[in-house]
Amino acid sequence: MYDEDIEPGGASKFLKRGNWAFSSTGDFMDDGDITDIYILGNSSKLTMANPELYMTARLSPLSFTYYAFCLGNGPYKINLHFAEIKFTNDNTYNSLGRRVFDIYIQGELVEKDFNIADEAGGVGMGVIKNYSVVVNNNALEIRFYWAGKGTTGIPDRGVYGPLISAISIHPDFKPPSENGSSVSVREVVGIVAVGAFVLFLVLGILWWKGCLGQKSRMGQDLRGLDLQTGLFTLRQIRAATNNFDISNKVGEGGFGSVYKGLLSDGTTIAISDFGLAKLDEEDNSHMSTRIAGTYGYMAPEYAMRGYLTDKVDVYSFGVVTLEIVRGRSNTSHRPKEEPFNLLDWAHLLKEEGNLIKLVDPRLGSDYSKEEAMVMIHVALLCTNVSSAARPTMSSVVSMLEGNIIVPDLVSDMSLLHDEMKAKELQKYYQINEEINMSERTRRTMSMDGTWTATSSSAADLYPISLDSGLLENRF
Repeated sequence: MYDEDIEPGGASKFLKRGNWAFSSTGDFMDDGDITDIYILGNSSKLTMANPELYMTARLSPLSFTYYAFCLGNGPYKINLHFAEIKFTNDNTYNSLGRRVFDIYIQGELVEKDFNIADEAGGVGMGVIKNYSVVVNNNALEIRFYWAGKGTTGIPDRGVYGPLISAISIHPDFKPPSENGSSVSVREVVGIVAVGAFVLFLVLGILWWKGCLGQKSRMGQDLRGLDLQTGLFTLRQIRAATNNFDISNKVGEGGFGSVYKGLLSDGTTIAISDFGLAKLDEEDNSHMSTRIAGTYGYMAPEYAMRGYLTDKVDVYSFGVVTLEIVRGRSNTSHRPKEEPFNLLDWAHLLKEEGNLIKLVDPRLGSDYSKEEAMVMIHVALLCTNVSSAARPTMSSVVSMLEGNIIVPDLVSDMSLLHDEMKAKELQKYYQINEEINMSERTRRTMSMDGTWTATSSSAADLYPISLDSGLLENRF
């Protein structure tokens, strides 16, 4: 179905109707007629298909342009219908006329010196020119322009210029349906299938990396232990232990006293760690009434001020991690002198850019340097002087497993200001390395002898030869 264009043209005319617009430029000034004709009509019989499309034609002395709006972006097929209905095909003077013009689509020249009669094989015959074009801005422009070629006065003046009978535009893609959806059922099924596959793949990767299923495995382990846990108020605990009566005290360790208690249902309980916090029901203070623990492993805020938080355990974990890397105790006691601390040496090596020197020298090269550096960096993060700067234990685990990146370290400037202590640390650990090397040499030379291993102590891990002169330089 076509929309008929019957609007009269003019020397300068613009008209918009629906999703179409039309503009015309030019005037037949040499025809001697005040009223110019911009629509030609045919009075003879036409024999081509759909002759009604060619009974009239739009004409302009210079140019005219058609615009199509509200088109979906994409490829389109454009059909331009032409028929020369002004000239004749006989031996009269009317047969000498020639109509030549150019055609532009979307601003690009698609036909130069186009002659309707030549393309159709004669006058009064139809010809359809097909073009493919891509619409990007939801609009289409088709322009016809006379470049001054052809005849201007045969058979009459004022019959030259571009001419068009009909225009049809067809999308070369599946247009959206009336409800706004252009996706078929088959495409929807395909999209859902691909999405499900991608989701399954992602979940599989997360499970393989251990990010999934940890909570369920933990729950199974706890159920296997047949644990019965619950929450008890301070009032219940006081009643169970007779207000922590000394007769109910069953022992005392590095982390406080242990009391035996009897609940109202007859359950016997053991309560410990009450030496670490005040028993205050109102403000639940985290200030310790008695410091409990091993020096060298306690966080500064707890050891000096008795301030207890979850970051205290993080600090202790960092110290133990350094001990694992180094293979020796954190604190080395020296009578009548300040003890040396492994953590202080680690910070010193950090500033020197030589943290790898922390690794147990007995390992030689039989270890992963990358994994060792990760452990050292995590340990230094855990032992930060500021509790707020320490990571949580969940973050520590993620860093050690390689799931998250280990952040940069902040230097401990307090150690760097003590130059004398730094030199003493370097000397001390250098001496210990020489002692270890000497002991390993002695063991290598006596490998042929028989020996038996029994339970080991901290001294067994780092044996020192009593005959070595280096021992005197340790203190």
